[in-house]
Amino acid sequence: MKKESKDSEDFRVIQRETGEMIEKMNAERIMCRKLIENEPKSEELRRIAIRTLFSIIEGMCYRMKVIALNREMSHRVEFSPQEFAMLKERYYFLDDNGKARWRKALLPIKSNIKFTFKMFARAMAVNFNLELEKSKGWNSFTKAIDIRHRITHPKKLSSLIVTKDDLDVSFQPNSDHS
Repeated sequence: MKKESKDSEDFRVIQRETGEMIEKMNAERIMCRKLIENEPKSEELRRIAIRTLFSIIEGMCYRMKVIALNREMSHRVEFSPQEFAMLKERYYFLDDNGKARWRKALLPIKSNIKFTFKMFARAMAVNFNLELEKSKGWNSFTKAIDIRHRITHPKKLSSLIVTKDDLDVSFQPNSDHS
């Protein structure tokens, strides 16, 4: 009984922290949009806005994984060792001395989103199937990913240019990700 109470308290703390993160990240997103409205020609603000959008998406994926892992730790769901490793964002390898080690896994964002929603739904015992390819916002989201990669890992000066169209694709009001 005491363990269940501790598990419930841990879950409430995670939920509260996640809610607070959502509020703060949404405030940043709104602030970026307002700053851009005031300075629509600022490429710097456009780059910041796109990076902020993706930090929100990646942060939310991570928090969903934390919640799923909490549910697994309290024995409400069971994940395979591979799923558990991906939820922890780890991959394992042997070093030169034959010792098992782990590193942070670099997960492609599209696969990570699909995986995260699948594991989160299972952890919460919800029958949910995320069908992104059929979503009207998925195409614009994949374009936004390309824009984010281009400005985050620029190969030439022109890679840093973020047009109004780039911003519109990334922050489409009717898309699923903005």
